[in-house]
Amino acid sequence: MARKKLGDYSFFFLPMDWFAFFLSVGVFVFVTLGAYGAAGNPGQVSIQAEAGDFLYSLDTQGTYSFEGPIGDTVIEILENRVRVLSSPCRDQICVAAGWLEQTGEWSACLPNRVFVRVRAAAEGEDSVDAQVY
Repeated sequence: MARKKLGDYSFFFLPMDWFAFFLSVGVFVFVTLGAYGAAGNPGQVSIQAEAGDFLYSLDTQGTYSFEGPIGDTVIEILENRVRVLSSPCRDQICVAAGWLEQTGEWSACLPNRVFVRVRAAAEGEDSVDAQVY
């Protein structure tokens, strides 16, 4: 089957062109879902403070306090998201960051040495791993 041409541009795709296009789109969607976590699988919150590293599931709810060199930083986990509720630092950038809910989002209170990060939970993964020994 010959292609109809207008200059150097073709008017339509051949069947294998469509196959390659849809295969590329499928691979892109698969890789994107794998990188950012599947929907319905609650992620985890990794909190690093002077007292150690802590790991919480995003489907837990609560308010947690972590002591740092300048005072207590309060972290809230609610409805599959997390935020720094209060911190003794001067600029309050960590509080202004607001709610974190997507995999890879993070907030840090550098003066108080508290780091909060949302990470994807692997299937069948317990709430404690090698990071939280």
